[in-house]
Amino acid sequence: MNKFTKIASSALVAFAFTCGVQASQAAEKVGYVNSQYVFQQLAKKTNLNSKIQNTFKSRINQVKSLQSRYKSKMDKYKKNYSLMKTDDKIKAQREIASLQSDLKLKGEALKQDIAKEEREQSRKLGSKIKQAVTTVAKSGHYDLVIDASAVLYATSNDDLSKKVLNAIR
Repeated sequence: MNKFTKIASSALVAFAFTCGVQASQAAEKVGYVNSQYVFQQLAKKTNLNSKIQNTFKSRINQVKSLQSRYKSKMDKYKKNYSLMKTDDKIKAQREIASLQSDLKLKGEALKQDIAKEEREQSRKLGSKIKQAVTTVAKSGHYDLVIDASAVLYATSNDDLSKKVLNAIR
């Protein structure tokens, strides 16, 4: 049994050494991409925020108008509260509550729609970045490209971020 353990451990050490050599030979050329930087630059270039704001411009203006009407009604109610009749107070409270409810409903729906559009646009940009990374990696004969956030040390020669940006443009 003791002889078998020695042979098995020797075989295991030899196997581990062989795998380690093969792994080190497999990753001969490694590069990295600062995907956050690439994404930010691409978003600026494509005016992503402006496009989203323009897409929802009418709804944003509608919510702003509701906010203004709500604020105006609330200020008027607070100012005239002591002079108002009970029926007028109730009517004003109902109007304010209705505006508040409408504002909350439309505001939340707008937030959700903008967030959905931002996610969709981010997904599209991410897809473009991934394609560009693949193109740059293949043309540069890179065996492995990783995100800069996972890199502890590398030379700037291995940074492919600008090449990826140029490949997208």
